[in-house]
Amino acid sequence: MIMTRHRLLLLAAALSSLASASVLGREAIPTERIMAPGEDEVAMFNGSVAENQYEGLPPATGDYKVSVYLMRSAARRNEVANYRLELIVTDAREVPDAPMP
Repeated sequence: MIMTRHRLLLLAAALSSLASASVLGREAIPTERIMAPGEDEVAMFNGSVAENQYEGLPPATGDYKVSVYLMRSAARRNEVANYRLELIVTDAREVPDAPMP
């Protein structure tokens, strides 16, 4: 994907899921944040302080908002980011040694 500003995606996950999200880019580095179902402002995960890699158990069943964006300084310079976003949701009961809710 090519990014110039901001993208918002929805990821459906159940409470018994194991979720993973990561974003990789070159040049201008995009970052991600994940908001729990029903949340519009406070992120449960912020990639800019957690190396753009989330893995864990979703706190609730529902649609999670995954926002991928450039940091403000890069966006102000009109930078463009080529990136790959990987989203994986699996049944935690099928993953050996996965934490269980």
